[in-house]
Amino acid sequence: MLFQSYFVKIICLFIPFRKIRHKIKKTFLLKNIQRDKIDSYLPKKTLVQINKYNNEDLIKLDKTIIGEGHKGYFNYDEKSKDPKSPLNPWAFIRVKNEAITLKASLESILPAIQRGVIGYNDCTDGSEEIILEFCKQ
Repeated sequence: MLFQSYFVKIICLFIPFRKIRHKIKKTFLLKNIQRDKIDSYLPKKTLVQINKYNNEDLIKLDKTIIGEGHKGYFNYDEKSKDPKSPLNPWAFIRVKNEAITLKASLESILPAIQRGVIGYNDCTDGSEEIILEFCKQ
């Protein structure tokens, strides 16, 4: 497979037309995998490790960490709550006149992020007030 990949890339270097290059790459490099055949592409050790868990295990773990509801994936790792940890999640949000969805979006990421940057320009629909209210939280 590696040889085929390099061979196709070398051949495409000499083809000046983009559409033809894409058609060649699509034909030789992109493969669709059937859902029932995915397991045959995974290493055996990885497959065994995945199959020993199911959704019930995750639901039990959620209840021990959080109680009854799921608040975010970063609750599984205590190190992610440390501001100096490399696991500490950041967010960057760019906003312009999106007040309708902005409040719901900000509230949904609040449990998952520790810090963030919100950029906004020329907001005329009240987005600025929503952002300032969110920053107080």
